[in-house]
Amino acid sequence: MGYKMFKTFLKFMLVGTLNGIIYFSLMYLLTSVIGVWYMLSAVISVVIQTLITYGLHRIYTWKNKKVAIRSAINIYRFCKYIIVGLGGLLLGLGLLYMITELWHVYYLVSVIIASFVLLILNFLANNYWTWGENESKEMKWIVSLLNRLGLVPIIKRLGVEV
Repeated sequence: MGYKMFKTFLKFMLVGTLNGIIYFSLMYLLTSVIGVWYMLSAVISVVIQTLITYGLHRIYTWKNKKVAIRSAINIYRFCKYIIVGLGGLLLGLGLLYMITELWHVYYLVSVIIASFVLLILNFLANNYWTWGENESKEMKWIVSLLNRLGLVPIIKRLGVEV
């Protein structure tokens, strides 16, 4: 791992720490205080923390301050971030259920174990795909497709920079 990637990983971990606090707090509040089933609490917690941490990663971890929020590239990155998040959610739910139900581990301990497994996978997926180096090629292809479909003028009227 090169210095730049290590530095990015440390930033990812810092945002991840805040992410973990949000996630664990919501899990505990929803499950232990309110009484929501722990699997549903996990889904709600992931959705909320994903929306919060995208902005933090955008501004701090991968430093994309120059890219306008309503730009096509930012919307594209957000979609990729959501896809990575959904993949992590499905894998995390599977791990959470397996560890809690099959191994009879307390749900919050299961959350911690599953979170450590997902940490590395989420970093790699986001570093190489969401904010990867191939996005300019991907965006050219998407804009070309949108042009062929006649959708670029409509998208621009919605205030999105293409």
